[in-house]
Formats: sequence, C-alpha cells, structure tokens
Amino acid sequence: MGSPASAAEDSLLRHRSFVAFWLARTCSSFGFQMFSVAVSWQIYALTHSAMALGMIGLMQFLPSVLLALPAGHLADQLDRRRIVLLGQFIEWLALLGLVALTLMNWAGKIEIWGLVFLISVAKALEWPAITSMLPALVPPPILARAMAASSVGGQAAVIIGPTLG
Repeated sequence: MGSPASAAEDSLLRHRSFVAFWLARTCSSFGFQMFSVAVSWQIYALTHSAMALGMIGLMQFLPSVLLALPAGHLADQLDRRRIVLLGQFIEWLALLGLVALTLMNWAGKIEIWGLVFLISVAKALEWPAITSMLPALVPPPILARAMAASSVGGQAAVIIGPTLG
C-alpha cells in the first residue's frame, strides 16, 4: 500500500483531463436519459399509440446494432476527440431541431422518429471513440479507478436520468 502522499498524487481529481471527460460523459448520459423519457412522453401524447412509442425504442436501438463494427473501426482510424465532438454537435443540432419543431407545433411522429434516429446514429458513432479515450487520460496505476468512476457516472445517469426527465 502506498503512502498518503502517493495516494494524493494518484487522485483522479488531480487529472484535469479525466475530470473534464467524466463530467462531460456523465452530463451527456444524464441528458440522453432525460431526452429519452421526454421524447417518449411527447410521441405518446401526440399519437396515443403504443406502436409509435415502441418505434422510439427501435430508433434508439437500431443504430447501435448496425453501426457497432463500423464505429469501432472509425475510432481506431480517426482522431477520437473529433469523432466525439462531431457526435455531440450532431446530437445538439438534432435536439435544437426537435425543440424548434415542437415550439412551432410542426413535430409529427415522422419528424420525431427521424431526429431520434439521427441522435442515436451520432451516439452509436461516438460511443467507441469516447470509451477508448479513458486510458489516455490517466496513468496506468489508476486506470481501474478511473474506469470504475466512469462506470458509476454512467450508471447514475441510467438510474436517475429518467426520473429527472
């Protein structure tokens, strides 16, 4: 076991890049969980159809299955930070589009499904890149703690995010 001084040096909080990564990833996960609940309520309020609601789940699920291998290949070949930034940018544009369509009362089920699908495509392309960035952010001796902290943030988002949504 190391001395208290070495434990302080190995604190995850001393690694600014990890803290920024953790905050961004956790906030993004919370946002996606809240978005999922909100858009599900929106589509059901609009259509009163369980089928239309089920299509939201399909639009969120399909891209992750169809793009898993190509997205991993992209993460290995291209700059991961740019992939993540592009994914986040596309997600924000689609969310802003959904907000604008909703405020103008132009959001029908096709538009909502399309924007949910676009967000899910961006998330599917971004996921391998973001998950493979962690080892570059912290030294190997504290990688396990960083992975655990990252996992806790993601799990907290999955549990608490829908409630906040």
